[in-house]
Amino acid sequence: LAHRRARPARCAVAMASERVVLVAGAGCLTGRSVCNELRRAPGVDLAALAPEELFLATNDDGRTLAADARPFAGGSVDALVIATDEAPDAQDVASLVSAAACSGAQNIVFYGRIGKANAALAALGDESTAWAEAETACLENCGDAVATILRTGELKGGPYYRLDVDTMRAQTAAVVDTERSITLAAADPKAKQKGFGGSRSAVARLAAVALDASKSRIIDATTGEGAAPSEDSLRASLNELPPAGTVSEAAELSRALETRTTGEPFSPEILAPWTASQKPKVVNPLLAPPAVSGPYWGAIALFVWGSWLASLNWSWCNVPFAVDPNSPFHARFEQLDTLCVWDPDTRTGRPSEANDLSLGYETVIKNQIRRVTGDETAPKARANAPKSWDRVVK
Repeated sequence: LAHRRARPARCAVAMASERVVLVAGAGCLTGRSVCNELRRAPGVDLAALAPEELFLATNDDGRTLAADARPFAGGSVDALVIATDEAPDAQDVASLVSAAACSGAQNIVFYGRIGKANAALAALGDESTAWAEAETACLENCGDAVATILRTGELKGGPYYRLDVDTMRAQTAAVVDTERSITLAAADPKAKQKGFGGSRSAVARLAAVALDASKSRIIDATTGEGAAPSEDSLRASLNELPPAGTVSEAAELSRALETRTTGEPFSPEILAPWTASQKPKVVNPLLAPPAVSGPYWGAIALFVWGSWLASLNWSWCNVPFAVDPNSPFHARFEQLDTLCVWDPDTRTGRPSEANDLSLGYETVIKNQIRRVTGDETAPKARANAPKSWDRVVK
């Protein structure tokens, strides 16, 4: 019995020696992928911030988030990873990072987006500015912790696509998931991600590597076809990179780190934005993938084209092959002879002044008069007809 009682105590000591890593955004595709990778890392006690109901959601491998990480309710952490699919609120990032630094976090990893912020496109749904603000909030509030910003392309694939009803998105995810090659480079605003997008499964591996970083950096992480690099090679590549790839990026990093501060420890108010159920984001259909945005852009193009045609005030009289008596197609449009006048000198047609009513309109009027009076030439009918009716009935 004494022996059996001693074993839990030794397990508790072992657990206490593990590094507590907190993943914020664990309920989304990127955060869930990061948790899937960190659960394999040795010496990691993994905690997660996600809506309560998502801890029981199974991924494509049949695993739940609860099987990989425990819900975080507060306390101290050794490292923080923020991995979201959409740009998080900058103030929420600032509060969480500050609390993590205050609780003793030595390393902070933030998954951002490559490219230059464009505030002019924010009204159309572009998130580049929001990502940049969240990134700055992380750097300015990390205290004495080492902050690693991992800028990626728009990420595709992940752990929840096997049952996706959007077959096009599921097929794209299946293709991108096979891209395991990772390229690390110092941050450059002109960096681009090739192909459909970045592989979420590939860049999720970088969190474990970045937790061992010795100094703060901003890194561009892109993926492509090829075999997955080893963890040692990724760690070596990361450590060899300068803090940033351009003078402007280096200056921004230096400025942010010089102003960094620490604030209050974890509290329910700080954790609430990261554990609340998220409402589906309203996406601008014009900025959606072609399968969704295509019909909208097509309707807009047809409307503009139709408006342009209407502004020309065209009629069949403006169609040369229909009104030209010498045209081989004129026989099919003989009814236009009473509506249009052909000018052989200019080889153009114009509406006839003797008859400004279309044949269709003329037929409708005659049918209405016959139905009411039985005689389209009756005095009553002629009195109620349009002024141009005299020319029609002659």
